[in-house]
Amino acid sequence: MLSRDIPLREKSIVFIGFMGVGKTTIGNLVAEKLGRKFIDTDVELEKEFQMPISQVFTQLGEKEFREKEKALIMKLSQERSLILSLGGGAFLQKEIREACLANCIVVNIHLPWESWKERIPLLMESRPVLQGKSLEEIHELFQKRQEIYAHYHHKFETENLEAEEVSDEIVKTLLLNKQIKVKNIVIGDGPPKICVPIIGKTINQIKKEAAYLKTIEADLVEWRADFFEHVEEINQVKSALEVIHKELASIPIIFTFRSAREGGEKDISPDYYMELNKAVIHTGLVDIVDVELFSDEDIIKEVVNTAHANHVFVIISNHDFEKTPPKDEIIRRLRKAQELGGDLPKIAVMPVSANDVLTLLEATLTMNEHYADRPIITMSMADKGKISRLSGGLFGSSITFGAAKKASAPGQIAAAELRGILNILYRG
Repeated sequence: MLSRDIPLREKSIVFIGFMGVGKTTIGNLVAEKLGRKFIDTDVELEKEFQMPISQVFTQLGEKEFREKEKALIMKLSQERSLILSLGGGAFLQKEIREACLANCIVVNIHLPWESWKERIPLLMESRPVLQGKSLEEIHELFQKRQEIYAHYHHKFETENLEAEEVSDEIVKTLLLNKQIKVKNIVIGDGPPKICVPIIGKTINQIKKEAAYLKTIEADLVEWRADFFEHVEEINQVKSALEVIHKELASIPIIFTFRSAREGGEKDISPDYYMELNKAVIHTGLVDIVDVELFSDEDIIKEVVNTAHANHVFVIISNHDFEKTPPKDEIIRRLRKAQELGGDLPKIAVMPVSANDVLTLLEATLTMNEHYADRPIITMSMADKGKISRLSGGLFGSSITFGAAKKASAPGQIAAAELRGILNILYRG
């Protein structure tokens, strides 16, 4: 089984382990914490057979059950961002093992024999492979299965732990790897990376801005194409991109068309918005595209799929220029961006008070610690929100936006000044 090119943060998580160790309970909790869909393959198979698994074994035989089990798991292993709990015998099949190990994150849930055997009376009726066996035979089965379960990416012991505790430890472990490498920049590692905009209206202005950006300390460059006077002509957009890429080939380039409703310079039709982003992705001249969260969901999915197929990362963003939503709503939007496949969920909000800035920072911290499985970007705009551009990284924001000569959003700080302050804040 060849590995599909699924980004780590989008791989489905597969729980394996002996029957009755708590895979379903723990898997459900992990799914809830990560905002993912949970599937118990045994439950799905019972729906397909329209009878309990114990009856499938007695009426149709184990062979037919295993064939259906393999077909189901092979299919699910190709999908992204699921939480799967496999039946205790599923990993006996080589094809299932290879598919899950190649395409998913395999988590082994283990309970020692001495503790597990206390559960036998609760399991006997519903587990046909246990029925008619002596304790010694069950122990032998338990030991043999451990050899199969030795194929995993992570292993968690559950003895003397509540399911909630185990699920918290799993989520903590899986969320530690929240980094994206773009060219020579690792987003999510160390201080927030500084992104600086290009906002020229003409190709000549764009060329001058790109040349100037080589002289300042920017980690990433965002081309705000909505400022470009010929943005509605794709060939002109491609020409401008060639100019930018020629000047800044070693720096990650973000392509952004910001709509007027989210603070941009103009609006375009939804169809052209999708066509524009897909055309830019296919040039191979950009590293990241920014797609607005409140675009049509089908458009978002199409752009995300096109980007990932061409090894381009995606920011899914939301900008609220009127207010700062409540903490739970900020988190909901970031989680939605993550669910839609955004590699970098982003939100920028407008504060009317200092408390609004605190709301944004608190939402950032909660999202980063409890829900995010990838880097996130957050900021509070305008003068009141400047502190979030400086200290956001302490709460979990991975990119901050600075200005070169002219800001593209309210509250942006000059990139050189921003670098100096970040060096002080994140020193050591």
